[in-house]
Amino acid sequence: MLLLLGCAQIRERVAVRNLRMKFTGVEIARIDLQGVTLNLHWKAYNPNSVNAVLDGFELDLSSNGQKLGHAKSNGQIRIPPHDYGRVVVPLRVRWRDLSKRIQDGIRNKKLSFRAVGYGIMNTPLGKVKFRVVDKTGNIW
Repeated sequence: MLLLLGCAQIRERVAVRNLRMKFTGVEIARIDLQGVTLNLHWKAYNPNSVNAVLDGFELDLSSNGQKLGHAKSNGQIRIPPHDYGRVVVPLRVRWRDLSKRIQDGIRNKKLSFRAVGYGIMNTPLGKVKFRVVDKTGNIW
């Protein structure tokens, strides 16, 4: 019985590799003298026939090839089979980093971004990351 339970938990966590993530929006969570904290909203689709369990989510955001911020969410999210789940990840951006990226964009007449996100799966041997998001684009 314990072995079956363990196998089910492993299948749920391995299902994370197949998630389809879509960025759905951003909201300002906090502004202070050092920077801004943004809540990045994602919709995750689970195409699997078993629950997909995210034990966490991390995202690296860069602009014009320079790191802008790192977002991390440690809350567990369970996404039912063939259904959607919401993932909200707080991203802290310092004003000085943001202003540098904007200045680069003005100077180069182009402001690009790249977001790389990882689903995190807890295992008895430690955390395992699976890339579930890799988006690039131009802001202008």
